[in-house]
Amino acid sequence: MSKFRQEKMSGLIRDEVGAILLKELDLSIDAMVTVTRAIVSEDLMHARVYVSVLPDQLGKVALDEITKNIYHFQQLLNKKLRIRPIPKLYFVLDESEAEAAKIEKLVSEVVKE
Repeated sequence: MSKFRQEKMSGLIRDEVGAILLKELDLSIDAMVTVTRAIVSEDLMHARVYVSVLPDQLGKVALDEITKNIYHFQQLLNKKLRIRPIPKLYFVLDESEAEAAKIEKLVSEVVKE
């Protein structure tokens, strides 16, 4: 498949999954869950969806909750998208924000010294 279609599909999956998370999926935890990016495989059959959770302590719990509802999530996505094939979703906790904050803190400490 073309790289252009793969990137376009990644953006579409990111947007639609984010909308489903926001509007239609009711999580039992009190956390803010955001879709940061989606990466679709070259054959367009699998999509890794990265989610960021605030507060950070609830990241694992939120990911477990999303994974527990993945079948319902996939059904909602299948109804919304008109493309074929629709990639199978895999959710991953995005820890890049936490790593960036940690690095920024270290840099600011070095600058102070």
